[in-house]
Amino acid sequence: MGKYLIWLLYFAVFMVFVFIACDNGTEPDPEPPNGDDTTSTTLVIDFWTPEDGAVDISTGSSLYVRICDTSAAPIGVNPDSVFLTVNGVGVTFATIFNTCNGVDLRYIPTVDFEHGTTVFAAIAVADTGNNWLYDTISFTIEDFWDTTQYSIDTLNPLPGFAVRSRPVGSFTDQGAYFPNTSGTYTVIPGGAPYSLSFTPKRSFILTDIDGNIWAYNPDYSIQRQLTFDPATEKYPALSPNGHTLVFTRDGNIVLHNLADDSEEILASTAQGGRDFAFSADSQYLAYRSGAGSINPKIFVWRLEDREEIADPSLYNEVDCFDWSQDGNSIAVISNERLYFWRIDAGFPAMLYSADNLKFVNLTDYIYFVDSQPTGDIIMRVLPSGGTVETVIDLRPEASTVEDMALNNGGELVYAKNSGGTYTIEYYKIELGSGSTVSSDIGQTRQVNWY
Repeated sequence: MGKYLIWLLYFAVFMVFVFIACDNGTEPDPEPPNGDDTTSTTLVIDFWTPEDGAVDISTGSSLYVRICDTSAAPIGVNPDSVFLTVNGVGVTFATIFNTCNGVDLRYIPTVDFEHGTTVFAAIAVADTGNNWLYDTISFTIEDFWDTTQYSIDTLNPLPGFAVRSRPVGSFTDQGAYFPNTSGTYTVIPGGAPYSLSFTPKRSFILTDIDGNIWAYNPDYSIQRQLTFDPATEKYPALSPNGHTLVFTRDGNIVLHNLADDSEEILASTAQGGRDFAFSADSQYLAYRSGAGSINPKIFVWRLEDREEIADPSLYNEVDCFDWSQDGNSIAVISNERLYFWRIDAGFPAMLYSADNLKFVNLTDYIYFVDSQPTGDIIMRVLPSGGTVETVIDLRPEASTVEDMALNNGGELVYAKNSGGTYTIEYYKIELGSGSTVSSDIGQTRQVNWY
């Protein structure tokens, strides 16, 4: 009997929230829901995640519900009608139009659920004909000693690229996201990051503003704090399986499990680490020794047995590296030489050498920059070796590359410095042509694409 009373009370609170929202003008429909526990004539709930009655759900889980219109002549969901409450409180959510003439709703809490608690969720939604659908679920969060896993990396992929730059006249960096190459961008809120990176499925941009790790999605204005140790945590990366953060904290290389907030110190060095990157299969983690290192080194850990396996020939003056898409190989610029190393197949192969190499990207080719006194050249070579090709020659204009990144479609974005004038440039490799994306972002210090 007590259980039913709780449900009645909860549903009453939910309906009060709905009526208040309608009275405040957030619901444009002239006929607000009447509170009857009935099903819309056109809309159905396809699924909830977690599902109703689920137990041992991770404290860091998000809430996902799919609404479909299954009628013979679908008229669709009125997106302005949707009300979602969690534990009796209206929440902000991302709305994603789906393939069943409805919407997917994703709610990512700003604070994790508490261990051992029961979460109640309720939804009210109308189709464009003002037919209302109501549904409620509950699920139980794991106790403290459980170890379930989950991923935050579940929203639609962000298509563009992100940069870390220093605006003209400023002494601090900012993060910015470009959804395409038209020049429009969004400044990442919160302050100055030390670095930024995309999550593997590109749901979020990871930043380390004020020494905490944050996940930011500009499409839905979602910004979630993932760690709470201010002014010490830098250079985040997320594992492809979606639940393990790596970052450096006071010289420690920290693996932080987002599912249960447990931590492991993988290694400790005087400078810590930077440029963290997991292999695509989450089996390996690579990084360089931290800022301030006189002789930066590369470290590659096999995570299954926590064994550091970097080849000794790559230890000296490592400027940069990049993983292959299959996670089996790394391209490395070390001591003015470009190497390609299959991590399970012996000695690294040296493919090119010059006085000043920088900025390596490994796709079907290995792309890199040969910096010469008269200007930079963006070049490429096959991982198997052979002829080194020029992609973009900046020597005629005496320009240099500040950073660059490629996507899987053969498109290149690079930050250019032309005598103190800074621009972001786009280049389609297959066409051999490009354009200026932006000239007002300032000195770009990092570019991240995919």
